[in-house]
Amino acid sequence: MQLAIVAAGFTGGEADRLRRAVSAFRGGKVLEQFYERFMNGLAANGYDRSFGEQLFNQIRGFGSYGFPESHAASFALLAYVSAWLKRYYPAAFAAALLNSQPMGFYAPAQIVRDARDHGVTVLPVDVNRSDWDCTLESIAMARRREQESESTAPSAWGLNGPALRLGMRMVKGLSSAKVRDMVAARRKEPFHSVADLARRGRLGRGVLERLGRADAFSGMELDRRKSLWQILATEGSQAEPTLFDAMELDEQTVSLPIMPIGQRVLQDYEMVGLSLEAHPVSLAREMLRRLGRLEAAKLKEMPTGRWVRIAGIVICRQRPETASGVLFVTLEDETGMANVIVRPHVFEKYRGQILRAGLLDIGGRVERQGDVIHVLAYKAEDFSNLMPHVRNQSHDFH
Repeated sequence: MQLAIVAAGFTGGEADRLRRAVSAFRGGKVLEQFYERFMNGLAANGYDRSFGEQLFNQIRGFGSYGFPESHAASFALLAYVSAWLKRYYPAAFAAALLNSQPMGFYAPAQIVRDARDHGVTVLPVDVNRSDWDCTLESIAMARRREQESESTAPSAWGLNGPALRLGMRMVKGLSSAKVRDMVAARRKEPFHSVADLARRGRLGRGVLERLGRADAFSGMELDRRKSLWQILATEGSQAEPTLFDAMELDEQTVSLPIMPIGQRVLQDYEMVGLSLEAHPVSLAREMLRRLGRLEAAKLKEMPTGRWVRIAGIVICRQRPETASGVLFVTLEDETGMANVIVRPHVFEKYRGQILRAGLLDIGGRVERQGDVIHVLAYKAEDFSNLMPHVRNQSHDFH
């Protein structure tokens, strides 16, 4: 505004309209309406046209990628404080992010995974320990862990801190009101059985089944199948009546086989959105190895230009306005994350696979820029059939 007033003879009102046009530059050609007025004003004040072109191009550039200094300082402060909290209080930082969902770039599964990668112990949802929100719990430190925690490596940041207990907000379909009533009843005395929880927590069978499928009764030494068997015997069901309702069920006389890990992981993702037991891609790893697919962690061993095939869950897709149509995809497997660059012509060729796949297979070449590694994609396949029951929700940004 000051430049326009001093150099081009703009009035205060004209300069303010120029400022607003700069803000709206990406949305249209409002800024260009000021071009002739600006150039004529400069000429009237004795500036040559080439200098005027240079100035107006700088204004155009600021319109494309300008940012107010006060906003930049505020964002820098937030980024610094967030980084400090993550470094010195990683469990609290992860808990706060989980309790603020839905928000941000990464889903809860990635937040939990990152916390564990930084030494935080993450504990499952438990009817006798979890609140509605994720909370922190003190844990006994073994001598080995105390020795390991002397390291300043990122993997040791959370070793001496509290554990992160997942809250019942993580279980899909639960209401905060039901959970708070349950927690209030628990404060008097822990729940001793499914029937005790149903009675004192005033929970119907539908809520109990969600807790059972989320493995929230493990603290009572009840796995999913045992807890669901006991739930069948509860009264006051909110579900439709079944043939089991008329039967007297005795869990002591029933021997139920342990649920295979694949089914447990699938139920974890269905009910909680993550699993503390295994990553879903690990269930398909044997087949992926036979197909010659590389783990994400091994990309750092690959030289620049090496052709690789990788497959992972789609975490996010983003196409910034300033990237000239290039799409950035983040994949995750049981060993880490892989960053994929998809150029416009490749995206158009494999649009369906890239947009629909939960488990996406990419063929491309390794690129490096300092410590940052990307895979430049040349082909894509949808491998979702290898994880047919996992419904991963990617975060997409445009």
